[in-house]
Amino acid sequence: MSRNVEFVNSYIASTAAITLCQPVEVTKVNYQIGRGSIRDTLDAIYRRGGISGFYRGLCPNVATFPVFWSIFFHTNEYFGCKSFMTYYASGSISSAMTNPLFVIKTRMQLHDIGARAAIQQITNGPGYAGFYRGYSATLFNNLKLGIQFPLYEYGIWTGVSVTTAAFGAKLISSSIMYPMDLIRTQQRCADAKLSIIDVIKKIYHTGGVGGFYRGIVVYNCVSIPQFIVMMNVLQYIRRSSRNDRMS
Repeated sequence: MSRNVEFVNSYIASTAAITLCQPVEVTKVNYQIGRGSIRDTLDAIYRRGGISGFYRGLCPNVATFPVFWSIFFHTNEYFGCKSFMTYYASGSISSAMTNPLFVIKTRMQLHDIGARAAIQQITNGPGYAGFYRGYSATLFNNLKLGIQFPLYEYGIWTGVSVTTAAFGAKLISSSIMYPMDLIRTQQRCADAKLSIIDVIKKIYHTGGVGGFYRGIVVYNCVSIPQFIVMMNVLQYIRRSSRNDRMS
């Protein structure tokens, strides 16, 4: 398949997944940063922006995750083979290109502000280096891609459905690597620069070992459906493209 076609297909599939799961994504980010219960988080989001508050950051989300996955699949197609290292390398390249967008998106969701205000907040605070807050944690977090996609491919090889393969692969990989996602989110939202060690100490001080898995249920409630929808849509588009070429 043409790498350019794969780029477009990946963008469409990821956009569909992001749009459907946006309210849970907003809840996840706010819950990871706050200290209240999930209900407190939902109430706070609704008080700030009503129903539309749950779609805060949708535009930057469509400009982040779909771009990330498009670059990821495009790069992996370029490598021409599928392995732990190629999946990890593809994710790291994609993260390097999209990290500023994720920082903007996270601040929009957390502070209930627009993209321009988020950019000004970053440039007036930590400066341009602030656009790469959380990148070090992202490089560690990308190890999950080297787990997730081989597990997904194995599931497909054994004959299970795309939904089952995607569910199992994402549940296992995300559960293993979740603490790095939590660390990354806190780095991106901090006014001062925090190292991974700084965030680890902060999380442990406030929540102990269990603090590293605060919000994992919410995280899986958004990341697993997103991955399932994305892979199903992507496989549907791929099959349709093949059928069109054959007809």
